[in-house]
Amino acid sequence: MVRKVVTATRDESVAEVLGKMKTLGLHQVPVVDRGDRPVGLVSHAALLARTSVAPSTKVEHVMVSPPRLGPNDPVTQAAETLMAAGLRAAPVVSGGRLVGIVSRTDLVHIIPQVPELARRAAREVMSLHPHAVTEGESIRRAQTILKGLAEQNLPVIDEHGALVGVVGLKDIAGVLWRPRQKESRGEFVGERSPVEVRVESVMNRPPISTGPDVPLSQIVSLMDRHDISTVFIEEDRRLVGVVTQADLVETILSQKEREGVYVQITGLAEEDPSVYDTLYGQIEKSMKRLTKLGMTPRVFTLHVVSYHHEGPRQKYSLRARLATIDGMHYSRAFDWDLFKALDGLLDHLEGSLRKEKGRELTRRRGRGVPVRR
Repeated sequence: MVRKVVTATRDESVAEVLGKMKTLGLHQVPVVDRGDRPVGLVSHAALLARTSVAPSTKVEHVMVSPPRLGPNDPVTQAAETLMAAGLRAAPVVSGGRLVGIVSRTDLVHIIPQVPELARRAAREVMSLHPHAVTEGESIRRAQTILKGLAEQNLPVIDEHGALVGVVGLKDIAGVLWRPRQKESRGEFVGERSPVEVRVESVMNRPPISTGPDVPLSQIVSLMDRHDISTVFIEEDRRLVGVVTQADLVETILSQKEREGVYVQITGLAEEDPSVYDTLYGQIEKSMKRLTKLGMTPRVFTLHVVSYHHEGPRQKYSLRARLATIDGMHYSRAFDWDLFKALDGLLDHLEGSLRKEKGRELTRRRGRGVPVRR
């Protein structure tokens, strides 16, 4: 954990806290009361999740309630806590007082120290088919995509589909909540509306990318060297994937011994508990079938994006990733019915794993390796 923590108070304004974050390169700041008691957390993601926030708004109106970690909690517990909360960092509390903060950045630093993780190739953990924006699109468009995907950064491509830059929550927040100058008689403000600001004017270049066979130890090194949380994966000059700190934290979490599978569902706007109960039930049945196949599933993450159309109907886009002891596996599905979409996704995932299992058995027989059933 980091012991020297930059904090904010309830009465500080959003503009003041964003100033701290920009100056110090922070993505989140804990909010404390008297006596260093943590009461909340301000982050770029929490701000961008709102429709609009005035720079003068007090922090207490935009902060979120983060989970708390103890100084002696194991690293895998910290990874699970951050994953479950969908946060980049969580305060470390002892005796009711803030004594530190643990972020994704802090957690991924252990990967080079664990040979089993350090040697894994980027292709084993990267997210496939990353969404992207073009240079000419507005930052509002980028904000909408980031919010829907629960991501921190987006690749920027040119008209030919080549990777040319990256735009993140921090870049967008610096524009959306920049205090406007007061207009005086006879003068023009001369400031564009955020919706008119193009991605190319705020994006960072060149984007940091590497190949799919690079080990995770080098991915972590790239993140440290360039102070970034996302590394893009290119093959034959094509963008084929992305490795984020969230992917790496998920990889750490997959090392935790547990009974059953850790399941996380993000992006779903539904508040009805019965919807989640049904989804978890579908996933649980599928994971049990995979366990019988000998796949040993560890972590299953599902992200849901809904698209509203005319009338009350909406279409669902589902993306899932399953971490097993053998690696990462992916599946996607679309449907007007959320539960049918998940059934289709799980069926596709199970079918792919069955085929993979069959190919592995065939290879082992060909090498004369005994096969246990």
